[in-house]
Amino acid sequence: MKVNFLWLSMVTLFLLTSLSATVAQTGTIKGSIVDGTTGEPLIGASVLVEGTTSGAAADLDGNFVINGMSPGTYSLRATYIAYRPLVIREVKVEAGKETELQIAMETDEVTLDEVEVVARANRESENILLLEQKKTLVATQAVGARELSRKGIGNAEAAVAQVSGISKQDGVKNVFVRGLGDRYNATLLNGFPIPSEDPEYKNIALEFFG
Repeated sequence: MKVNFLWLSMVTLFLLTSLSATVAQTGTIKGSIVDGTTGEPLIGASVLVEGTTSGAAADLDGNFVINGMSPGTYSLRATYIAYRPLVIREVKVEAGKETELQIAMETDEVTLDEVEVVARANRESENILLLEQKKTLVATQAVGARELSRKGIGNAEAAVAQVSGISKQDGVKNVFVRGLGDRYNATLLNGFPIPSEDPEYKNIALEFFG
């Protein structure tokens, strides 16, 4: 019994001695990772020793520890979402010692190209036409393509006749606004004025529009 106990004690002592020797032959890299502007800890930021599989993540206080590093000189790479990756070079590790680092990272400002969004109103919609009439400073009336289609109207002459205040003479393609002379007429196509071919009137023959 005494022999077994003595043998177990010797094994335990041997293991402890070996472990102490191993620890004494390696070093530790420790430190903190913070925002370079505010100084706030970057929780979860990762630090990787380049060329190895060793690394660590920052805790709630921004601190990290990498144990078991063989003596030598290393490069560390720190990364964090929305921050520029940072490489710390010439990090020296000595056996049995701790190398402490203070890492400050800068935000990665991404510049986006200008994006122009253009919205065009559906001028065939009766609701849009009514809304435009309400906004205008003068009295207006419009007839949309959907309304014309619903009423079975397929030409400009019949369409204009649907607008209140418009008169049309029989046998003549021209139209007149009741109460106004023809000199006040103006015809636009896609926003551009169309000159009249009639030397006496400013009207445009509606057959021009098909």
